[in-house]
Amino acid sequence: MSRIGVLALALAAIAALFATSATSASAAQVFHSASAPVKVTTTADGTGKNSHHVLDAAGGSVTCTGFTGEAEQNSTDATSIAFSSVAYSNCTFLGQAATVSMNECTYVLQAAGTLDISCPAGKEITISTTLVPCDVKVPPQTGLSNVSYSNIASSTEVTASPSVTGVKYTASGPGCPLTGSFTNGNYTTGNVILTAEQPFTSTMVALRTEECSGECSTMELAFSSEVLTKNVGNKWKVQVRNPNAFEIEVEEDASTNEAILKRVGVNCKGEKLKANESCEKRELECVGKGIATWTVQISGGGQTKKFARTYECD
Repeated sequence: MSRIGVLALALAAIAALFATSATSASAAQVFHSASAPVKVTTTADGTGKNSHHVLDAAGGSVTCTGFTGEAEQNSTDATSIAFSSVAYSNCTFLGQAATVSMNECTYVLQAAGTLDISCPAGKEITISTTLVPCDVKVPPQTGLSNVSYSNIASSTEVTASPSVTGVKYTASGPGCPLTGSFTNGNYTTGNVILTAEQPFTSTMVALRTEECSGECSTMELAFSSEVLTKNVGNKWKVQVRNPNAFEIEVEEDASTNEAILKRVGVNCKGEKLKANESCEKRELECVGKGIATWTVQISGGGQTKKFARTYECD
């Protein structure tokens, strides 16, 4: 099995996370990730010609300088990745501005080096101009060749390079140099860097609360809808811990009502926590009667999430 290191775990401190290797000359290639699921995003490979997406069709060339897309790989070894939410920008065709509409179609990259275009029933990709109308429509099709992959030296990203021929399409409109149905479309350039973002764990952060009455007992509470109750004047000792494999940053650490629930000690806002590190040495004190929510907003792994826990002070 030949493994393509396509899916990088963003911010994960793991050396040589991905590599291309083969157990036999005839072994099939797969997209390999050290964990799953992972979200995969695309960025242009630089700003030069090779990063421009070019489709030769209908006697002209559709050129777009912008391209984005997202996919999710649900297993550590996959033979294909399907990119949805694909969008082209800054496009021209036949010397005028053009619009590329995906119409819910997706690109399916096959690890073996081919490309499939998958669309809902009755839909296809459309490329249109308005100044001198020319419409190109690309229907669903499979087995388009060739897409090559290159592991980047950092072992955290991979470049996908299309050089696809034989694309089926139809062209119509007075602005088209050629009209009719064709099978000679060529997707000549459009290098992109594929980067994966490891999702947060199910808890993302663990909020550990110690309740002291005589002896302290520790509860690993994470964040939930459970309401914790104490009398006015009593405190909770609270710790925020990072259970993820990557570093996170605490962007918010605050009470919705400090007249009821007040922090005593360290504010975790701005703290950067590596895997299994925690921010502690702080307490939450009931200073007035009522209900208040403590919120913690975390960023890391290419995502941002906000968590909350409710406290009642009697």
